Amino acid sequence: MNVGPPLNTAYNDNYAVLSRRGLTIYFTSDRGEPGRLQIYRAELKNGVYQKPEKLGPQINSAFNDYDAFVNVDETLLFFVSQGEGGPPFRHREDTLYGNGFLYARGDIYFSRKMNGEWAAAKHLGHGVNTVADEGYPVLTPDGKYLIFSSERSPLTLNLNHQLKMAELEKCLHGTLNGHGNVYTIPVETLELGDAK
Repeated sequence: MNVGPPLNTAYNDNYAVLSRRGLTIYFTSDRGEPGRLQIYRAELKNGVYQKPEKLGPQINSAFNDYDAFVNVDETLLFFVSQGEGGPPFRHREDTLYGNGFLYARGDIYFSRKMNGEWAAAKHLGHGVNTVADEGYPVLTPDGKYLIFSSERSPLTLNLNHQLKMAELEKCLHGTLNGHGNVYTIPVETLELGDAK
């Protein structure tokens, strides 16, 4: 069922996720600047979604920010930020990228809600992000694991040895094939800090 306005517009509105009680919806839209995705939220009051508000600069950047996932009690937000291809190439300062043709790739960021406000987003870094494209972050219902997609391959990882053809073949027929496979990592290993 189409929820209609004010959530759905003539712009690109997608990647919706609800809080635990379904009273707040987080989603991506380019309604503020067509072609540039940003993260919005809207509250449900008396059965009607209110006018969406764009999250502040601690989340949204000068680039594309999307794939928002909020945990059930709205204290932890994961999302993807993607720079712009070039030249010139532009992206958040902490985005990982490699040599060669630098097409825009997404990295996963997170924020904690502190005293009712979202803290400045932090890059998840190595272990989750690579120079490949990462996206679609979600938490398991118990909050113990982060699940995400990654286009990582042996060509995007820092190998400490020369890659032999047999190893490359094995990778290309497995999850390290660069085709957006699904990965998981325990949240406790991510050093996210505590919500206050």
